[in-house]
Amino acid sequence: MSRPQTNMTQLQKDHVRYSLLSTIESMDRPPVRIAIVGAGPAGLTLALALAARPSLHVDVFERAADHRSSATFNPDRSYTIDITGHGLKAARYVGLTRTLDHSLIPFLGIRARLTPLTQEERCKEPGWTGSRGDICRALLSELLERTKGSDCVTVHFDTEATLVSAAKATLLISDGSGSREASYDLVVGCDGAGSAVRSVLQEQVRGFTVTSCPSLTNHSTMLHLDLKSGTDALDPRFLYILSPPPVMLVAGAICGPKGPTDPLWFCQVGLSGAHRFSSVDEAMKLLTGAYRSITTLCSLAAIEAFSRRESVPIGRSKECSAMHGGRVVLLGDAGAPFPPVGQGVNAAMEAATVLDTCIGLQLGNGGSTADVLEAAAKDFTRAWAPEAAAIRTIAHGLEYKASVFFIPRSVLYLRLGVSALHNAKDGNLSYMQALAIQRRADRCLGIAAVTMVSTLAAVCIWYWYR
Repeated sequence: MSRPQTNMTQLQKDHVRYSLLSTIESMDRPPVRIAIVGAGPAGLTLALALAARPSLHVDVFERAADHRSSATFNPDRSYTIDITGHGLKAARYVGLTRTLDHSLIPFLGIRARLTPLTQEERCKEPGWTGSRGDICRALLSELLERTKGSDCVTVHFDTEATLVSAAKATLLISDGSGSREASYDLVVGCDGAGSAVRSVLQEQVRGFTVTSCPSLTNHSTMLHLDLKSGTDALDPRFLYILSPPPVMLVAGAICGPKGPTDPLWFCQVGLSGAHRFSSVDEAMKLLTGAYRSITTLCSLAAIEAFSRRESVPIGRSKECSAMHGGRVVLLGDAGAPFPPVGQGVNAAMEAATVLDTCIGLQLGNGGSTADVLEAAAKDFTRAWAPEAAAIRTIAHGLEYKASVFFIPRSVLYLRLGVSALHNAKDGNLSYMQALAIQRRADRCLGIAAVTMVSTLAAVCIWYWYR
């Protein structure tokens, strides 16, 4: 099956061609000051990429505590995140793979119980798995090691950075010592799905709009799989889909107190719509109905804690008219939040490398700092907005309130290699290509269904009038 072309390919070729020009140009350029708001996977990946460019000074602001001293997981919200495909491509781009080898659990693939038989889907290339905290610690460790003895990148924890002016790239910075304003050449908002930076762009930038897309009814609640006697039979290098929709159970491991060799197991329980349990027995009935052996993996105390947790809506997404406005760029969930389908961190990391490529290309072309960064921001929107739209569409294909055709169609598409959810994990395909492949399969399946119905109707009519 041929692969549709994407505007990402030319950017990647140009990045190689202009990388030397970018270095030469940067040596003669006054220092370029860039602020990154948010030290999550997107912000730290971008900081790592920019750290390799001469004449750039980067400040990273994070309102939370230092990742190195913070808990790496939250029992109410933590779930397993894999870095594969697009995330692997980003990790290679910034030279992170060796650190991930030491810091995270190796990831081999998915074991899914979509039918009475368990199906195994192995990754074609290396990958890693852990919690968001695990991933942020690994990124921060690499960043601090690489910039040791240099002031090219400074990370400020326990610091609130509020965008004051999108046109002037001005931030109000508040920390334990007080508040001050600082102006930059570029501000990059990496402050998550509820982005305050994005809200300021809506208020200040003419023509910049944010549209709330139709939401899925998907909700999620975390269950701690705390029985070591049961989880020891599971392989932490795999993600386990224990039950498909309408009650979706996805179990995976994150790093424990002693690191990757001491895994902790959690299960994300997905349902359609918000849900509360009136009793532990009700929660137990739901869980055992979805996966009969769940009690071999978790204790009654864990199920009691699960029954008291509030479900979290995870079906929301937004579409921005552009990925930039004024002298501000939006990255990761700040610019393109979408429901979780295993691509949030992977897409955010890749988007960071695309922005770095755009900045490098424009530095190589020369011009004033303002013109260079404005052109880079426009290039980023042109390159990444179609990708963001594609992964958002792919994510909306996984609804827990699924039709009776969801499971057989999913199994069929997986076997044929045309599943967008599966192909989205392939870093050799863009998200646009992954979506286009499934859409062609949808059209073929539709034609086949119409042909079968028409043929059956013709046969019935022939027998009737025979």
